[in-house]
Amino acid sequence: MSQVYDVLILGGGPAGLSMATTLARQAYTALILDSNVYRNARATHMHNVPGFDHVPPADFRAKVRSDLMARYKSVEFRDATTIVEVRQRQSTTSGCEFCNADGGNTSTALEFKNDVVENIMAQNGSSSTVAALADAKFEARDAHGNVFYGKKLGIATGVRDRLEEQVDGYAECWGRGM
Repeated sequence: MSQVYDVLILGGGPAGLSMATTLARQAYTALILDSNVYRNARATHMHNVPGFDHVPPADFRAKVRSDLMARYKSVEFRDATTIVEVRQRQSTTSGCEFCNADGGNTSTALEFKNDVVENIMAQNGSSSTVAALADAKFEARDAHGNVFYGKKLGIATGVRDRLEEQVDGYAECWGRGM
């Protein structure tokens, strides 16, 4: 049966881990969808994080993850997961439909919804999973076709630096001295 998490967290860096820690302490379930691609990948150490000044970023992430897994069973991780699509689901009197960012329905989204419902019914032989998914307000699909469901969506994907738009030599120095 597909699980509906209280929160789907997109991003497993410092922001996503902080969000997961806060949610776990309040007894919410959370799934961290982590691409394992980090803005500070080239940096040998991080700064301005109490208790982790001048520590490799990977050590910080490993420590926070370890603490979460040891203390809170309500948080799960999905590593090396590239999310290719996120949809907001909306309940209607006729069932659950999807909407675009502007609120308009799309036929492809509705077709996708019908396939998901039919596949769940075929796999489980009952409508209990469909009823459980009624609580899901968001769904995220990864590059392998896996679908994850959540009541809320936490976006902690960080930023992407546009190094190609900087002066010559800037990209080579980024994360290695600036």
